[in-house]
Amino acid sequence: MKTALIVLDATPTFMPGGDLPVPEGDRIVEPILRLLREDSFDETGDVHEEHPRDHMSFASRYGKAPFSSIEERGVARMLWPDHALAGTEKARLHPLLAGEKFTFQHLVGLRAEAECFGILYYEDGIPMGLLDLLRRRGIGKVVLAGLATDYAVTAAARQTQDAGLATTVILEACRGISPETTAAAIASMRRAGVTLVDTVDAFLASGN
Repeated sequence: MKTALIVLDATPTFMPGGDLPVPEGDRIVEPILRLLREDSFDETGDVHEEHPRDHMSFASRYGKAPFSSIEERGVARMLWPDHALAGTEKARLHPLLAGEKFTFQHLVGLRAEAECFGILYYEDGIPMGLLDLLRRRGIGKVVLAGLATDYAVTAAARQTQDAGLATTVILEACRGISPETTAAAIASMRRAGVTLVDTVDAFLASGN
């Protein structure tokens, strides 16, 4: 069974100084570099958001303030600051990671009219194409690292686990928005059967 390391949203837009920063988001870079330089993976993937300027999740599209909400079909939806704009430097992989060799790249969030947090499907259920890529390459296990623990990482882990891919998350190589939401996300992943490993050292020592 082949294993893929998938690096999620390791871009400046989600790090300190970015448009939608995760506290200590830049602290994921060193552990991810360690993982990329180990001979532990058959494939390594850079998976990150890039959005068009009129994306449905942006508050600016509706003339509203970031982190306000709108109601759709009786459900409130959070609106975000403009972020991960396609073609901008902040939407590209962190410079210290950009020089590393990845065997594939996959962009999410390119559809203006669809929200997404996971990496296999948009919120409306439309496939993004990554699952087909992983299956074509014989991947049966994925290891996740990146941002943010309580959003994209958890959504990705639940989707890959549900798709039958044995999923591991290395927590040292992730950061979350807040301690409370991160703890809830970790509990959610554990209930879903995702393997959680605290540190890169523990992952490497486990024999993967």
